Order: sequence, then structure tokens, then C-alpha cells
Amino acid sequence: GEGRYAVRSKLTVYRSQWDTTGYDLIVAERQDLLSEGPGGLLLHRRSVLLAHTILDTPNLGIFL
Repeated sequence: GEGRYAVRSKLTVYRSQWDTTGYDLIVAERQDLLSEGPGGLLLHRRSVLLAHTILDTPNLGIFL
């Protein structure tokens, strides 16, 4: 509809902890539905499609 936007974006998260040499790499695609609001854009829906079926990362505590 008018004033609504379907937006797709790719993201890569590189995650490491302190002084360790290991790291996690998370690759995904976000599919967002935005609309125009009085103060700017509003997020109505977000789907995150991960590139991997199993995430081998402990305690993922971030928003994708």
C-alpha cells in the first residue's frame, strides 16, 4: 500500500569474546515491513532468515 515499504537487507555479525582467538560468524537476511509514521518510519514486521540451520554459538544475546 501507499507509504509501506518491503525492505530486504543482508547482515553479517562477527562475534568474539575478550582475548580468545575463536569467533562466531552469523550471516542472515532481514525482511522488514515499514510504514511512514508521524515521527519517521515504523517497523511492522521483521523476519530473519539465517544462512545456517544450526548456530554453533552459545548464549546469543543480540537482536538481529
